[in-house]
Amino acid sequence: MKLVKMLPQTDKQILRVAVTGMAIACVWLIVDILRTSSSGNYQPAIIPFVILLPIAAGLWLFKPWARVCALILLWLLVLSLPLAELSVWSAIDGDAPPLPIWQQLLYRFSPYIIPAVFFIEVLYGYRSEFQHVRVNNNAVDHSAVSATPPSSWLLWSAGVFATPILIVLLLELAIQLKGGCIQLPTSDNNAPVQYGNIWHIAPIACIALGLFVFLKAAPAQTTRNILLARALIYLICMLNFYAEVSSYIAFTNFC
Repeated sequence: MKLVKMLPQTDKQILRVAVTGMAIACVWLIVDILRTSSSGNYQPAIIPFVILLPIAAGLWLFKPWARVCALILLWLLVLSLPLAELSVWSAIDGDAPPLPIWQQLLYRFSPYIIPAVFFIEVLYGYRSEFQHVRVNNNAVDHSAVSATPPSSWLLWSAGVFATPILIVLLLELAIQLKGGCIQLPTSDNNAPVQYGNIWHIAPIACIALGLFVFLKAAPAQTTRNILLARALIYLICMLNFYAEVSSYIAFTNFC
């Protein structure tokens, strides 16, 4: 019971887990930056310390400004990480030879992106749990916005996590069916094209199916405008993931 009292105070268990995880992640990032600071130069850690520590404390206390700041940082991570870890440029510019795609996903992508998208959905769905203080400061208004978590976390997980796995499986399958490597088209009309556009149809269809599942998992009583916004965000993220993974796999499988 004492441990529960020390944790973020909310009756939503999934929100308590998410807020605790985000606060721990902020502290861990600060410690990791301090630990890896070269030659005892801690100046690069000042900015993360000033930004992340207040956000961690604000999330723990359910402050609305901390929620907004956390969402901004999480979206920056979600939009930038595919370019940083899955694009052909990350494979070319890396200090070491590029890892196979599954190892790249496991070690450098999934540990960050999976918690990030989960935290984004929780912060959006349970935004009413964060304090909205009235002008007279005599009460806390929780009725302004109702909680809107996904109607099915199982369907949500299938749309968000299973779809990228299927995309990578289909792209890897295309490589294997082509003999394990990619050859650029030549001027010889009789030379077969090793990586035709037909192999992109299945991943695109997979994204369309994932979008359907994702929208089925949308919060209950979601308006049409919110559904449209969720659909656009989903398509942008999945198409970006597909494009970056496709380029990474193509680069690492050239003959």
